[in-house]
Amino acid sequence: MNVPSVSQRIINTDVPHIEIVLNRYAHLDPPPANLAQGVSRWNPPPSVFRAASDGSLSETRTHKYNAVLGLADLRDALHSKLEQDCGLDMTGQEIMVCAGANQAFVNAALALLDPGDKVVLPRPYYFSHLCSLQLAGACVEYCDFNKATLLPDMAQLRQLLRQPEVKMVVITTPGNPSGAVYSRAMIEEIAQLCREHGTWLVIDEAYCDFVHDGAQHYSPCANALGFDSIIHIYSFSKSYGLAGWRVGYMVYPQRISEHIQKVQDTVPTHAAVASQRLALAASSGGSSSSSSSAWVKQQVAALHTCREAMWSQVSPYGTVRTNGAFYFFVPLPGGPASEDAAIELLAMQCGVLVTPGSAFGAPGHIRVSYGSLPEPECLEAIARLGRGLRSLAQRAENGPEG
Repeated sequence: MNVPSVSQRIINTDVPHIEIVLNRYAHLDPPPANLAQGVSRWNPPPSVFRAASDGSLSETRTHKYNAVLGLADLRDALHSKLEQDCGLDMTGQEIMVCAGANQAFVNAALALLDPGDKVVLPRPYYFSHLCSLQLAGACVEYCDFNKATLLPDMAQLRQLLRQPEVKMVVITTPGNPSGAVYSRAMIEEIAQLCREHGTWLVIDEAYCDFVHDGAQHYSPCANALGFDSIIHIYSFSKSYGLAGWRVGYMVYPQRISEHIQKVQDTVPTHAAVASQRLALAASSGGSSSSSSSAWVKQQVAALHTCREAMWSQVSPYGTVRTNGAFYFFVPLPGGPASEDAAIELLAMQCGVLVTPGSAFGAPGHIRVSYGSLPEPECLEAIARLGRGLRSLAQRAENGPEG
């Protein structure tokens, strides 16, 4: 009997790395501490719980279809936030609310890319970006990173963009998994290169509120740069603790809105109305965007203790002290060949889950999160991580016979 096959496209798409790690060690009792997943440790702000209990979610309009672009009042609030907090001139720009930042990226990939189009993706990349590009049939060209900064090797990026018909460049700032924050000068150079070569620039800014040690996040303004081919992607999952509600948004030139809406209308139709209402409550802080921003800054500042504790454990191994997100990207003492064994040792002997660097195109590293667990649990997990890293370093020093 002939059995129909799945598509070659899906066969060629990368695996869901976080799910693999979680499922592999789900049998352990007690369960390992999860430093692998990028989820904020806090619940949403109080304004969200007030909105959830004020009766608005039971209104009939919450249960009906709504606008493909998203609720008008949420989009208005985001318009003000983007202009005031991010410094964007929204003239000629459109906002679409999506079912999370990942879905926003899929919208961009499907609307802007044809099968075989070249896309430059700097390592270490966010693995969901790679999966989305593979699903779109893109030809991915990887750009290496500067080991001292975990930012793109600009000489190689310039060379890649000199190739004919590069359709898109994708960057993430602050970086996931790296935590690296792109400088304004670097972003503007990349934007200028894309402008010169007729290339889309997609910027994932899901961690825009997560900057440390005086670092600043920069969102490039298309109008100020005279370059109307920038896509911005944002999320409510990290800053506002709304990961389970699946709501994010994208900003793009109005000239392509008709085409982006084709994807949105076909896939989710629109983000869930209930999720959008709670996102509006989160972003308004119950009264103003300024109180909302202050609440987020307070949550991010409270990560300091865990950030410093983790840095003390990972710094001996050549880790770069990056200033964004809530990750460190740690070189393994034994190099790329030791990655699987390291993940196993940390889970089985130390009770800590981490994400392999190969998931991000950088084998021989692990991504560890200091923002996912309540502080007491996180500090204990960090101590166990440190013991595991010291054990791995000892093994590497002694060699396979040690």
